[in-house]
Amino acid sequence: MAKFLALHTVDPKMFVTDPTFAFVKKALAAMTPEVYCIRTFTARGAGKLACEWEASSEQALIDVVAKVPELPVDGIYPMEVVEWAEVKKQLGM
Repeated sequence: MAKFLALHTVDPKMFVTDPTFAFVKKALAAMTPEVYCIRTFTARGAGKLACEWEASSEQALIDVVAKVPELPVDGIYPMEVVEWAEVKKQLGM
């Protein structure tokens, strides 16, 4: 399965007024064995979320996030993870 990064801009007040996010149950229900979120990174003060997904295709991910309109999507991008500690080891640093 491919990895994707979904970027979101949300109202920063949402983090203060609803720390459990009202849409969480809806988002979890929309996920499937072929399309699921691995983790989310938050920048609360900026109202930004970056969600790491595994999905069978970009279209499959688009279909799942469309079921959660409370979470607007700025973009979906194929992604890779760079483990800098591993790079440093490989370079003998």
